[in-house]
Amino acid sequence: MVDHPKAPIEHTLWIDADPSVVFDYFTDAEKLVQWMGDSAVLSPSPGGEYRVTFKEGWVSRGKFLTVDRPHRLVYTVGWEGHQQFPAGSTRVEVEFTPHNGGTTVRLRHFGPPSKGLEADGWLMYLRRLAAVAEGKAPPPNPFDQLVR
Repeated sequence: MVDHPKAPIEHTLWIDADPSVVFDYFTDAEKLVQWMGDSAVLSPSPGGEYRVTFKEGWVSRGKFLTVDRPHRLVYTVGWEGHQQFPAGSTRVEVEFTPHNGGTTVRLRHFGPPSKGLEADGWLMYLRRLAAVAEGKAPPPNPFDQLVR
C-alpha cells in the first residue's frame, strides 16, 4: 500500500443506529453484502483478509489494519487486476461516533481521486448502509450505474 498525500474521498453521515450495529455492517460478511457487494470474505483483525466480490467478477481486496470495535476501522483495498488501483493499494478509514442516539460515520478513502466515480460510489453505498442499519429498504444497488 502506498501512502497517498492528496485529499481523500470523505463522507460523513448520521445513521439512526448504535455504533456497534453500524460497525458490524463493515466487518460481518453477511451484513456487508446487504448494502455493498454480492459476496464477501472478511477476517476483521489486523492483517486479516478483506475481499468483496461484485457483479461480473469485480473483486475488491485488501487487508484489515485497525479493528477497534465499535470506534474505528482501517483497511486497505483495491481492485484485482486493476492497473491504477490494484488490490491493497488504497486505504479506507472509518470512524463511528455516538451522536444524538445514533452514529455519525466518517469515512475517508485515501488513494482514488476525491471527486468522481469512487467518491460518488461511496456516497451511494453509504446511503444503502444507512437504510439497512436503520431497518429500512435500501435504495437500488448502484453497481451497474457506476461501471458503465
